[in-house]
Amino acid sequence: MLRPYLRLHAAIVLFGFSGILGDLILLPPTLLVFYRVLIALAAMSVLWAGRMAVLPIRGNGRLYLMGVVLCLHWLAFFGSIQAANVSVAVVCLAGGALFGTIIESLIERRRPPYLDLGLGLVALLGMYLLYSFQEVYGWGILLGLVSALFSAIYGVGNKPIMQRYSVQSVNFHQIGTCLLLLAPAVPIYGLAFNQTWYPTGLEWLYLVGLGVGCSVVANLLSLAALRDIPPFIYLLSFNLESVYSLILATWLLDENRTASWGEWTGMLLVLGAVFAYPLFKSKRFLRRKSIDGSSANEAMAQPDESLVRSGHLEPVERKELADALRD
Repeated sequence: MLRPYLRLHAAIVLFGFSGILGDLILLPPTLLVFYRVLIALAAMSVLWAGRMAVLPIRGNGRLYLMGVVLCLHWLAFFGSIQAANVSVAVVCLAGGALFGTIIESLIERRRPPYLDLGLGLVALLGMYLLYSFQEVYGWGILLGLVSALFSAIYGVGNKPIMQRYSVQSVNFHQIGTCLLLLAPAVPIYGLAFNQTWYPTGLEWLYLVGLGVGCSVVANLLSLAALRDIPPFIYLLSFNLESVYSLILATWLLDENRTASWGEWTGMLLVLGAVFAYPLFKSKRFLRRKSIDGSSANEAMAQPDESLVRSGHLEPVERKELADALRD
């Protein structure tokens, strides 16, 4: 039983490396994401050959629209890293679950729970502290929040899609959509802006790690772990991605070593809000389940009053039925 958890945390660590590798690659975010999806798509074609169905555009508009959202999420995330640093980007990204709650409430036309709003305010306070002590991170924080918003839209919008198609087919077509959107950017950067439009030296190695390790391999490990791990534990564990990224950024990129108390307080508030959310939700769910179970047992302990009153049960039958239901 330990192996699925090891797979899951290996996948989370690989996802956490996305920001580190993105910081080491000096290409503009548009070209960085283009080469990432190009390499990931090539790897998927080899590893998932025969497991993916061809999905026509007609009747699958939402699927391809989520591919556009995924592309915008990656562009904003790597843009946040280049405008600020990895730590700011992953702290902002950790708020995606709170955005998702608000989006779901709007779609279902219901009031957001007070718990969600309260934790959202805590996260906003953390963002304010982070920004107020480092105003130079303003654009990085803004792009990080936009990245978290697109991440939430992608998660909510993909729910009905995942019930119809396999994970491999959905990922392949959505990443393919990213590639088609970004392909025109390559000649534009090379001709119009007179910039280097291709990776050089170690950047190719970093891009292979980003496209294969942080995309394809991490996805396979996480899906394999999901077969044997409860969904709640699976989702709760993925909150560790932000923590792993912060640790890796401090260790490998020397970030956060000179951070002020305000920056650390802001980061901890945001991460605390994200971790508290599933914990409070699980306690509320267990409490509600306990109450519902008690109510059901009480209801089962009582015989059907309509049958008793109507005379359809003889006195002996009434006693037998009541005893059976209590047992």
